[in-house]
Amino acid sequence: MKWSYTLLFVVLCLFISSISYSQTVQYPEFSVSFYRYAQDQRYSDHKSIMYLPDLDASLANSLFPMKASRNPIKKGKENDGGQATNVDSFRMSIARELVKAGLVSPPDSVPDLAYVIIVNSFSSSLINAGSFGNNTYSLSGKARVAVVNGKKEVYTLKDIDISEQMQQDVGKLIKNSFTEDLANQQANMNYTLLFRVIQRLATRAEDTYMNSFKTRTITLPSVYRAQKKYPELVFFDSLNSRLVADLNKKSVTDYGAWIKPYETEITGFIGKEFPKGYDPKDIKVAGNYTLAFLYYLAYDTVKLRQSLDFLYENGTKFLGTRLEYSDRKPFQVEANAYYASLGAPKIRPDSTSGDITSVFGGTEKSNDGWLVLEKGDTLRGKHIIRKYNGTMIDLDGSNKIIFEYTNEKGKTVRKNFKFGDVKTLCFNQRVFESHKFKPNMAQAGALNMDLLRARDYMLEVIYTSGKIKVYKDTYGEEPTNAVLFARPGESELANQGKDWNKKKDEMMKEYFKDCPTVIATLDKTGYDLKSEKGYVKLADDYSTACK
Repeated sequence: MKWSYTLLFVVLCLFISSISYSQTVQYPEFSVSFYRYAQDQRYSDHKSIMYLPDLDASLANSLFPMKASRNPIKKGKENDGGQATNVDSFRMSIARELVKAGLVSPPDSVPDLAYVIIVNSFSSSLINAGSFGNNTYSLSGKARVAVVNGKKEVYTLKDIDISEQMQQDVGKLIKNSFTEDLANQQANMNYTLLFRVIQRLATRAEDTYMNSFKTRTITLPSVYRAQKKYPELVFFDSLNSRLVADLNKKSVTDYGAWIKPYETEITGFIGKEFPKGYDPKDIKVAGNYTLAFLYYLAYDTVKLRQSLDFLYENGTKFLGTRLEYSDRKPFQVEANAYYASLGAPKIRPDSTSGDITSVFGGTEKSNDGWLVLEKGDTLRGKHIIRKYNGTMIDLDGSNKIIFEYTNEKGKTVRKNFKFGDVKTLCFNQRVFESHKFKPNMAQAGALNMDLLRARDYMLEVIYTSGKIKVYKDTYGEEPTNAVLFARPGESELANQGKDWNKKKDEMMKEYFKDCPTVIATLDKTGYDLKSEKGYVKLADDYSTACK
């Protein structure tokens, strides 16, 4: 059993304070296994995952100098005298440590997904030598992560900056066959800290892509010296022991009914009257802290929201942070991500590239997908992209979607749909919506008939929330790459037309006037509105910082 450092620090501050408190609630950590669905349900058909850590040989030699009796870490051919085996040893040792840490074991065959973590740079420096060897280190570096399917095709590719502070007990460095051959303790420290970074990335990948039992560390409330001073509050220690033991049996995957006895027990306990000297408010906070975890297990977002609201209003406030609320808030974020992706079309293993076939005059590429028509019908089938050799005149071809599906009679048909007849199109992990759009000269990039009139475009959704959507014109052979946005209920997309082109700053402030945070950023540093990242950052601020 460990302790949540932030909450423990606050507990100690309150404990030594001159203010009198009825009881001190502390938050020990427990290692628990429980079943979670992938946060991104589009990938839930992928049943296995493998983690592949790697780093450059020169970086490895710098971070992990070996004892004189060992060969330097070096990539090379199998017959280079054994020098290449040390890189493989590093990879294998990290993979074994990930399994020890509770992540799923690698499959015996080719996995549905591979999560590749390439560390390009890494360094650590001691910034605080704590008591009892529990030091704080500043970490920095860069890594590239890729999600790859069984055909070695890339689903996603992202560069990551490593920049954080991490506590590490020098007496608890990782010991394995690889670290036994390291030259000094600093090399062992580098290995341990880098592993923890890789572990965090791998854990995030498992949470995102896998339906599986997962071993995680959770915090649960306990009352300090309850046995001696507040015997009725031993309830929380007893509850914690039973809850953790039951979860670690891994006997169920649906916790909707499973949590009911615990929920009834907790709500009954925190709702009763307590003897003089007990603080009912603290008891209710502790109870709702555990209830939030139970509702998280059951994917009950309504009751989870109620517990979070209680923690926000009544929990511990320290330096402007609501601690119990902040500790449980990620539960809601994860559940929302799950429900947001639940209705999206599945990405089948190995489906990224689609099937490419030769046709007369060129090639065509098909991808599994679906589309929703304006009249309400939903069609599931294959989205077709044709690529012709040479030049072919088609005055209206760029305004149509080719889609192949099975009709009511069971016959496979191929049909062209005008953009205006389609509401939503999804294929290859991308979602498009049909909207009227009239590009200006800067957006079109050339003299174009579309400058004279607004027409229907299939615009890719690059950001969505309950408050705003951001679109980018990426569909077809010659997209404008224009970025537009709209709030729910708005029939016309913003960021188009003469006023937006000439009075950009003024129009942005008028549009987002209901959000002081966005206005303040526009007035100060601003957003990079020459890139989609700037618009996405603005939309995210608008969605999260303003009500």
